[in-house]
Amino acid sequence: MKRKMWGAAIITVVVLCQGVPSRATDAAAEVVTVDRLATVGESVVLSCNNAAVNASPGVTEWSKDGKLVLRHNSTSTEKFVADSRLAIVNNSALQISNVSGSDEGVYLCNVMPSDIQEQNQHPIKLVLVSGPDAVSINITPAVVLLNGTYYTIQGSEVTYTCSSQSYPAQELSWVFEGLASKPLNVTSGNGTSLSFKKINIIPIDQGNYSCSARNPVSGKTVTSSIAMLVYYRPSRAPRCSSQTGNNASDLLLLCSWTGGYPEPTLQWKHDDEETPGDWQPVLSASAANASLDVTMSRTQLHDGQVLKCVGEHPAVLSRMELPCSVKLKAPYPEGEPMITGISKQNVTLTCQDKDARPPPKITWLRGVRQEEIVPSSKYIISQGEAVSTLVITNCSKESDEGFYFCRSENPVGVRELEVHLSIKCKT
Repeated sequence: MKRKMWGAAIITVVVLCQGVPSRATDAAAEVVTVDRLATVGESVVLSCNNAAVNASPGVTEWSKDGKLVLRHNSTSTEKFVADSRLAIVNNSALQISNVSGSDEGVYLCNVMPSDIQEQNQHPIKLVLVSGPDAVSINITPAVVLLNGTYYTIQGSEVTYTCSSQSYPAQELSWVFEGLASKPLNVTSGNGTSLSFKKINIIPIDQGNYSCSARNPVSGKTVTSSIAMLVYYRPSRAPRCSSQTGNNASDLLLLCSWTGGYPEPTLQWKHDDEETPGDWQPVLSASAANASLDVTMSRTQLHDGQVLKCVGEHPAVLSRMELPCSVKLKAPYPEGEPMITGISKQNVTLTCQDKDARPPPKITWLRGVRQEEIVPSSKYIISQGEAVSTLVITNCSKESDEGFYFCRSENPVGVRELEVHLSIKCKT
C-alpha cells in the first residue's frame, strides 16, 4: 500500500517597484534572482511545488512564519487569519492580493498526498521590495534661484542632506563634480537620509552635487542633482567719482564695485532738494554690473548737490546698502582783480578754483567781446591742478592793457573772474 506523505514547498517572492531584475556580472552590483517578481499592490501567486503530479491534493495547508494561515480541501477553505486578500487558486497555489509590507515572511506549503519521498524544508523569505522613487535634497544655509540653482555665502558652514524611501533600506551616496574636476565620492551610507558638512565653504566648492539612492535587492537606482554656487562679496567698498562729460554742461558719474561674485547691483541716487534725506534714483539708472556710469545735464544739477552710488550684493549680510558719494560745487574762480605790468616785459595773470567739483575747465578771455585767448608765443597759458596762469610776453600799453577774464566752468555752472591789466612805461 502506498504511504501518504506530507510534502513541503518553500516559495521565494521578491516584490519590486519596476521590472524584473537579472543577476549582474559585477559582484558589487549583484541583483538577487527570484522565482516570482511583482509590483507592490499587485497580486502574487505562490505555487505549491509539493502537490502530487496529475492529482489534486486532498488537503493543502499554507503557513507563514510557522503559523497556519489557511487550510484548503476540495470542498472548503478555512482561514486562520482575518485577511480577505488570501485565497487558494489552481487547487493548491496561494494568492495574495494587493501585496503590502505586512506580507513579508516565510511561507510554507504542506500537501497530502505528495509524490515527494523526502521532506526538505528550506525557509525562504517573501521579500517585499519598493522604491526608491525619488531623492529629495536639502541644503542649509542656501538660497534657491529661479532656475533651480542653489547659492550660499563664502565662509558658511553648509549641511548637505538627501533622503529617500526604499524597502529594504537603500544605499545612499553623495558625489561632487567641480567646475574643472572629475566626479568625487563624498560619502555613502544606508538609511533614509545621508548628510555631510562643508565647513568654511570656498569658491572651489561650487559645482554639481548628486545624491543616488539604490535598492540593494532590486538594484533600482534614482539620482537627484543640484548646482551649487558660492557667492563672495567685493573686498572693498564701492568707489565713485564725477567728471565733466563730453560736453562742458554734462556731468559724468562713475561708480565701481569690483572683486565680488556675482556682479553687484549699483544705483545712483540724489538727495531731493525739497525733501532732504529723501534719496531718489537718478534717471532710474541701475545695473547688475561691477560699474555704472551715468550722465546728467546741467538742468538736473545744483550747487551743493550730493549724489551717491548705492551698491547691493547678495553676499553682504541682510542685503545692506554700501554707498559712496560725490558732492557738487559750482565754480568760484579767485585771483587778483587788478594787475600792473611794465611795458616790454612779461606779465603773469593767475586764476585758481580749488573748490569746484568736479574740477573746472579754466579758459582765458580778453576785451569787452570776451574773445578766447589762444595759446601762442605771445600768450603762454599753463594749466595746473585747479590753477591757471596766463603769461603775456613783451607787453605794451597799446595792445595789452585792458580787461581779461578767467572763466571757470564745470557741469554745475559757469563763473568768471574779471582782471584789469594796467601797463606802465619803463622809466
